[in-house]
Amino acid sequence: MVSMRWITQAPIVRRLFLAAMLVAVIPGVILWLLGHAYIDALTSRSEAVQVSTDAVHVATTQLANLQHMHADLIALQAQTFVSTTIAGAPSTDLAALRQRLSSEIKALEANFAQGITSYQRNYQLVTSPQMSPIRSLLESESSTRGFASDQQQTLQRIVSGEWERYRQAQDRELAALQSSSATSRTTQLLQQANSAYTPLENDWKHIVDLTETMGDKVVEVTAPQVTQTAIEIALAAILIAAVVLLVGTFIYWTIARPLGQLARLTRRIARGDTSVRAPVTGRDEIALVARSLNAMLDHMVRLIQEIQEQRNALQKQIEALVSDVSGVSQANLSGRARMTGGTLQIIANAFNYMLAELSSLVMRVKGAAREVAISTTVVVDALARLVETGDQQLQQIARATREIEHIAASSRHIADRANMLQASTHESLQHVHQGRQAVQQVLEGLKRIYENVQATAAKVEKLDEHSRAINSTAEVISAIVEQTNRLAQDAATLVAYEGDTVRGFGAVAADIQRLAERANGQARSIVQIVEGVRQDISAVTSSMRTTEQESASGAERAQEAGAALETISAAVELQAREIERITDMAARQLQAFTSIVQIMQRLSQATRQMNVSTRQASQHVETLAQRVEYLRRSVEVFRLREGSTA
Repeated sequence: MVSMRWITQAPIVRRLFLAAMLVAVIPGVILWLLGHAYIDALTSRSEAVQVSTDAVHVATTQLANLQHMHADLIALQAQTFVSTTIAGAPSTDLAALRQRLSSEIKALEANFAQGITSYQRNYQLVTSPQMSPIRSLLESESSTRGFASDQQQTLQRIVSGEWERYRQAQDRELAALQSSSATSRTTQLLQQANSAYTPLENDWKHIVDLTETMGDKVVEVTAPQVTQTAIEIALAAILIAAVVLLVGTFIYWTIARPLGQLARLTRRIARGDTSVRAPVTGRDEIALVARSLNAMLDHMVRLIQEIQEQRNALQKQIEALVSDVSGVSQANLSGRARMTGGTLQIIANAFNYMLAELSSLVMRVKGAAREVAISTTVVVDALARLVETGDQQLQQIARATREIEHIAASSRHIADRANMLQASTHESLQHVHQGRQAVQQVLEGLKRIYENVQATAAKVEKLDEHSRAINSTAEVISAIVEQTNRLAQDAATLVAYEGDTVRGFGAVAADIQRLAERANGQARSIVQIVEGVRQDISAVTSSMRTTEQESASGAERAQEAGAALETISAAVELQAREIERITDMAARQLQAFTSIVQIMQRLSQATRQMNVSTRQASQHVETLAQRVEYLRRSVEVFRLREGSTA
């Protein structure tokens, strides 16, 4: 009870801070404990995984060493058998190989013995301290409860018997091989080593399988572990929900419920119930608000009573004021309000001042109405004269507008003719420009033809020179062929003279003579062809010279035509400029007449609008006179105090 009274008397901020701290700290502690347990479990599992991985590595490495060691022993036996049986005496290479295999077997033997001791000390489930987490994990499942005893028994067999028997058999084999014992003896010792090796290898493979299975079980997440984690999370969630519910209930009973009562109280006060009071419990902010609200209600009740008394007194003063000024509603401005003190004294003074000003205004309105009536008559006569004058101006403007429109139509016709002439002139000028461009193109074409003809003539002359060179070469070939023919004839004569001794040379001479005759015929054909080409070149040269002369003559005539077109173009351009000036002048004149017509139309429209406005003003003035008369008659009904003049 004392603690609850302290809580209700504590400030709301302190209570909310306490509730927030409870909601934040308690779930935080729960989550921290849950996370710490989960991290410990992960750390333990990580260490177990690392230890199992190391155990698998050591077991597989030692199995490989064991197999390698036995394989080297068999290889050493084979090498010894080959060197003694087949070769007769060991060679230097075979001796070195045997020495290397013996050293390797000794090293592997020491390594395997050390590996067995290390594995038994560090990774045996029963005796090794670092394997206790894995042992607990394996014993928690029914399928792996015999792993520890099975591993211990297998290691015991290997260490106490199998490995020692195999090592002794291997050492005897090595000693026999090194002492060069008989092959039968070494073979028998090797069979004994094989007999000791087989159970050792099988048991060590079994150790490797147990180690790998142990590693798989360590990595595997079991259903009980998942269930335990889910239960822990559910309990944490329930505990957090309970804390939140308790804190929410505390906030409701100490803060929300009193605030709801205050809210309902303010709604009743808003409906006009000033008799209600807020219950005050404790010394917090809500109790302070309740006390303030009760004090405010008491003060409001007192103010309402005072306002009621003031309203009654004011009602009596208003009734007295209304009885004094009731005559104003009957157009009687002679009365005045009588007030001696009180709240409405200022209103009575203002009302009396208003009546005095209104009386003065009525007198001024009467005088102004008479003056406005006289002025209205004068204005109406002046407006009538203005309307007559405006009608005469409209008639004159209409006649002037028709004359200007006739002149504008004539100017428009002249401008259209000038535009047509200008368009025709521009077209002629374009044709002249096109003709000049065509002549220019013809000149350029004739120039290119002339240049091409000159280049072709030069090439033809070079071709003539080349044909002369070919003719000279053909003559040289003909001379060579004649000499070759004579040499062939001399060789034939020599062959006929010598007889069978140079018969083969005679055949060669005959072939040379035939080739010389064929070459002579081809040389004559070349000379004839070259002669025909030279004749054709002469004809082409003559024709090209004629073409060159005609091109030069055509270029001169084209230049004369171009000069004539230049003269025509200058004349047409001058004519086009003059016509363009005439067109511009006609267009400006047409634009001026159009502007004048528009100005006259706007002037006529403005005059019509002015006449309409004048008539409307006349009507408004007549209406104003009527209203002034009505106003004068209206103010006549007001009765003023004695001594006022109308």
